Amino acid sequence: MCAMHGMAASALLFLELPFVLSLTLGAAIFLSLGRALRRQAAGSLLLADDGEFELGEGGRLRVLASTTDFGWALWLHWLGDDGRRGAMMLAPDALPPDGWRVLRIWLRHKAGARIDRGMSY
Repeated sequence: MCAMHGMAASALLFLELPFVLSLTLGAAIFLSLGRALRRQAAGSLLLADDGEFELGEGGRLRVLASTTDFGWALWLHWLGDDGRRGAMMLAPDALPPDGWRVLRIWLRHKAGARIDRGMSY
């Protein structure tokens, strides 16, 4: 997470932007990193057998079909019981040692079955 935000911040060094704009964008990247780290530390990812999961104390969340597994990173998109949508990027180092493998298998076999049911061909 820190590396991705660091790359985004370092890209500002190569742009010829006014100092105030660069400072504002740098602050936005820093705030984004703080929010991401706070969200990551706030709770754990609890996977359920029915293809839903819990993130901290946010209630039950349903995986959306727009979730994408790149192999090296995962964009997890969800819909909450209250209708709110959310998204989070996960990297292998954000999970316990065997957690990355478990999450990818769960997405394919548990959440994937739930996604396929909602699609019409």
